[in-house]
Amino acid sequence: MTAVVLSLTIITFKYSVSATPASFDERLPVYYSSQSPFVQVFQVVPEFESNNFLYQVYLGPDYYEGLPPALWNPLHVEAAYIEETATPEYEWNGNNWVCIGGTLHMTASHLTFWVADITGLIHVIEASAENVELTMTIRKSTGSFDEYGKITAEFKGNVRYHMPAGLGIEALDYEGPKLTVTYTIYEPSPPTS
Repeated sequence: MTAVVLSLTIITFKYSVSATPASFDERLPVYYSSQSPFVQVFQVVPEFESNNFLYQVYLGPDYYEGLPPALWNPLHVEAAYIEETATPEYEWNGNNWVCIGGTLHMTASHLTFWVADITGLIHVIEASAENVELTMTIRKSTGSFDEYGKITAEFKGNVRYHMPAGLGIEALDYEGPKLTVTYTIYEPSPPTS
């Protein structure tokens, strides 16, 4: 019950909306791993194209027993059109070839994207625009504080981009005609025991 009350309190908190930034740059501390979704996407989805695209991830009724289906969904992506190509890079580890990174390019029209917290009530990030161009590059990390990846997305036409502050990331609450968002991904320092 406390989690529901806290979630509703955060939802009702109003962020100020700005139409002034043309670009937003942020650094993301993400541990590099050969099992990281950043790395795996290059080999799992090397090429994709779709009209009337809809993708949702459901954790299912067993986990969210008693909650309506709309609250089971922490990820939602929809677009009138989406096209994606990826070029994976591999490295021989002595036994087999392992994907270590690559380059991905995505184009979408009338895109709506959001990621919710585990309750499904709070959108951790929410973005929509008439046209989106995204490029992501990842290479193998060499160690602590190495900048091993970059995601750059250009949003055009009726742009909405909302992300609250958290995990050391600056908040962004933007509505306007055009926005370029760049995330530099770096290897954080390993935790000390």
